Amino acid sequence: MPHLNRLKEGSLGEMRRGPRDSPLRHQTLQATLDWSFRLLPETEALLLSLLSVFTTRFTADDAEAIYAVGEIDAMAGRYALGQLVAKSLVAANAGVGTLLYRLVESTWTYASQRLMASDYLDAAKRHFAERILDRLTMAEREWSIMTSRDWLRKHREQVHDLRAALGWAFGPEGDERIGTQLVVAGLPLWQELSVFKEMLAAIELAQNSPAFRSLSPISMSKATLARAWAMTLGLSMHAETDQAWQESSECAHRTASMDFLVRSIFGQAVSLAYSGRPVAALRAIESFIEATDYDPAHDLDGTRLFGHIEVYAGRLQSARARLESLLEHVGNIADSTALSRFQVDLPVAVGFSLSLLGWLQGEHDRAATLSSHAIKRAAELDHMISLGNALSLAGLPLSFLAGDFEEAQRRQQMLTEVTRRENVGIYVGTSEFFVGALAAVQGDRAGLGIMERSIDTLNGQRWRTRLGFYTAMLAEAWLTFGDVAQAEASLRKSLAFPYLRQELWCHPELHRVAGLVLRAKGQHDAAERHFRTSLRMANRMGAIGLRQRTEASMQEAVGI
Repeated sequence: MPHLNRLKEGSLGEMRRGPRDSPLRHQTLQATLDWSFRLLPETEALLLSLLSVFTTRFTADDAEAIYAVGEIDAMAGRYALGQLVAKSLVAANAGVGTLLYRLVESTWTYASQRLMASDYLDAAKRHFAERILDRLTMAEREWSIMTSRDWLRKHREQVHDLRAALGWAFGPEGDERIGTQLVVAGLPLWQELSVFKEMLAAIELAQNSPAFRSLSPISMSKATLARAWAMTLGLSMHAETDQAWQESSECAHRTASMDFLVRSIFGQAVSLAYSGRPVAALRAIESFIEATDYDPAHDLDGTRLFGHIEVYAGRLQSARARLESLLEHVGNIADSTALSRFQVDLPVAVGFSLSLLGWLQGEHDRAATLSSHAIKRAAELDHMISLGNALSLAGLPLSFLAGDFEEAQRRQQMLTEVTRRENVGIYVGTSEFFVGALAAVQGDRAGLGIMERSIDTLNGQRWRTRLGFYTAMLAEAWLTFGDVAQAEASLRKSLAFPYLRQELWCHPELHRVAGLVLRAKGQHDAAERHFRTSLRMANRMGAIGLRQRTEASMQEAVGI
């Protein structure tokens, strides 16, 4: 077989010597591998080198995809693979419905060095990239019919091969056409793994290639949609995010696909809502519904997102009708198998949306149960965006407001861990805010400064969906330390927040705390007016929980 001699030449260099009186083949790991390799028949030696293109586990079908590189026929290849397993050069273990093979690290390093020194390298890398493209394409087909947990269990490790294939495709000897196709095919994997920074870098690498223009409208729409999501879920939401969603919408229209139009419109709505513009988000959704035959009642993802945004816009009764209807479909939050199109696991999303709504409407026990189930499921899935949302949007704030500071501390630490893997601005800012809030309730005045700085950071990064509520919490905390002036200054500062008028859900809280501040200043009539305004707003929204908080404040004696 040609080039076999070149495969059997070369060296990795000395690693660690054994005893001087050991046989020569045992004096170094290199020598041991050399000795084993030279004893292999031609086909086995060649196949071992070719298999080193796989950076993680591979199937028999994966191995068969590269037989052609070495002109190995299928029968000879299968026999050679079996022999490599028998000789412990390739490990075999049961996977999800199939047998999985892998080269142990030392063997993989040795075999890859042999391959690099051979004339097979370029062809092997190309066949490898094409095989990874095929695998990811098949994985995408399974994405909508498998649970997130099962899908990730089956496909998680492919991210390592994807990275290796992209490294070749966009390298000097690679093929950028395959590279752009790999990026599109890899989008579900990056999204399920919540590695948005990596995904954004890959998309922009593909977009800078001339090969990107040869993609189909559907593929281009997938890429621009994923890019907009990656920008939305970054540390800071900047002006390019709005532009990215506009580009996504334009690409979606070119596909004439309702599915991509829905993904784009609702994705843009998420961006609007979390930058503090829930009313604008609902307006965009409702305009889309009026202009098309789309009915969110027939779309679980759309219904959940619509209802969640309605909460922030103060439309609690409508939100409840939408979100409660989902429980009939997703069932028990801990056991459901539904999968979402909008970056967050659907049962987790239903859980934290309903828990926030339940807390606002005075259903505190149910809210606590739903948020706990959502956090548990997201943690089991190891899906960082789902877990980050469950913690920052419901679990952590609700445990703190319930006075369960031990649980709030645990959840704050969980959220900090999430930020180490996904540096999303709202997660970082919320985690820091509650570091300060927890310090403040323990009597540490320095916590107030932490709370204030985190609010400023969230505002600067355009994560504004919670600023009004957190400002009310900060002002009330200042009051507990007897600093009325700082409490008043915090509330006045909130008036300058962009789009605060759209955050109707938190207006009763702002008026409640304004009443506390004015009462502390001795302005009882003015305080009473704010309390009454708070009650009126809470009643109009159906926010029984907020009404109860205001009623309790009205009955309290001045405690400064």
